[in-house]
Amino acid sequence: VYTGAKQGYELSYADHKMKTIDLGDNAQSTKEFTVLQTLEFSSDRKRMSIIVRDEENRIILYTKGADTVILPLLDSANNSNIVEQNVMYTSNFSKQGYRTLSVAMRILSEQEYRSFEHQYKQANLTMENRHRQIEKAVALVEKDLYLIGSTVVEDQLQDQVPETIRDLRLSQIKIWMLTGDKIDTAYSIG
Repeated sequence: VYTGAKQGYELSYADHKMKTIDLGDNAQSTKEFTVLQTLEFSSDRKRMSIIVRDEENRIILYTKGADTVILPLLDSANNSNIVEQNVMYTSNFSKQGYRTLSVAMRILSEQEYRSFEHQYKQANLTMENRHRQIEKAVALVEKDLYLIGSTVVEDQLQDQVPETIRDLRLSQIKIWMLTGDKIDTAYSIG
């Protein structure tokens, strides 16, 4: 949020269905989005998505998540040089201990969205294999994505974590580190 504001992007209004983003100093640079669906993050999916309708009536899916999950969902029309460069940067940053996320998008037709919406609602109502049915519905829209870029966040460790890990290892105590991060980030922390 801080970095976005420094670049001139600021969330000026939000409720559960409407988001307004200021893109500069005047009223012509305000964009409003109506939230149609939020596809929540889970440790299985390793991503989350939001589907919005913009002021031009376009339906847009935005997805963020682990690059290992986002990359296979990209459309083959993505510029391979940009994708490769993005992979290189996220890999380098994760080896330095930073947390990285890839961000992608896709414009949906009204028909695609309505088909997804119907199947998603049905999946949420089902009593049998609900999780599997929801994943099938989500797969209808979380595909053929266009890579926007990646984010890099420094996630400070709590005090004394490196020292504690060192002391446990010196005491020959076996350590299991559970993390949702990339393996390179986990190695850097450990």
